[in-house]
Amino acid sequence: MRHASRSRPAIAWVILGGQVLAASGCHSWQTQTGSAESILAAKPQNIRIATKSHPTMTEVTGPKVTNDSLYGMVAGSEQAVGVSLADVTAVQIQHASTGRTVGLVAGITVAAVIAAALISYDAVCDGYAC
Repeated sequence: MRHASRSRPAIAWVILGGQVLAASGCHSWQTQTGSAESILAAKPQNIRIATKSHPTMTEVTGPKVTNDSLYGMVAGSEQAVGVSLADVTAVQIQHASTGRTVGLVAGITVAAVIAAALISYDAVCDGYAC
């Protein structure tokens, strides 16, 4: 025998978890146009860069421009980065994706409504042949 009052917190956790995912998971890296100096003027916390000598994107935390060089730390390590701005071929910054966020929130809302309907149905039919 199941009681609806025991299942309601589960719905709240589903909705809360969905909102947390929507806030944190709906980002994408987008290549920026313009000079590295102008892109870094917005002071992003993390960027990805590609250079002439290393064309694979490398994530850099705490990027700073001093004179004609970019400095920071390789994300997830203690390795320092120092590269000439003239050597940087691409810069990416993480941006929120409105479409992905709306889709995720809508999907979680639909799932929560279905779960609530099933729990309500189970509570009404508890002990009866519905």
